[in-house]
Amino acid sequence: MPDEICHCLVNAELYKRVIKRERGHYHGLSFRVARGVYYRIGSYAAPKIKEEIIKVDEGTLGITSKRLVFIGKQTDIEIPLEKILNVEVFQDAFTIHRKGRKYPEYFAVDRPKLVAGILHAAAVKALERTIEKKTKSRQRRVP
Repeated sequence: MPDEICHCLVNAELYKRVIKRERGHYHGLSFRVARGVYYRIGSYAAPKIKEEIIKVDEGTLGITSKRLVFIGKQTDIEIPLEKILNVEVFQDAFTIHRKGRKYPEYFAVDRPKLVAGILHAAAVKALERTIEKKTKSRQRRVP
């Protein structure tokens, strides 16, 4: 994009949260009481829900003055900085919570605190530019 500055390029792995559901099942015996009528003795096991974080892809993560870009072998992701709601930093990764998504994306990088700091600084600068543009457009409209 024109007037876009690249602040950071790092190798990264993309992880996503996956929810696996197993159906419930019944164990026990059935006795015929009458024609078409059965009596059941046993137990029912409720459905199990497992939540896992699985590796989806690996590639390059770039942070620019306008967006975060992940270019992987199978998946490409582009997130405008204005859509980022929250960034959580972990020991070996960081997560991006963004507008319109239920679950965050996880990016495993070598120095997550540094990369998240660069992302934060870029997002703050982008927000400042957006506010500045809005105030300039409002000043033009006022007679």
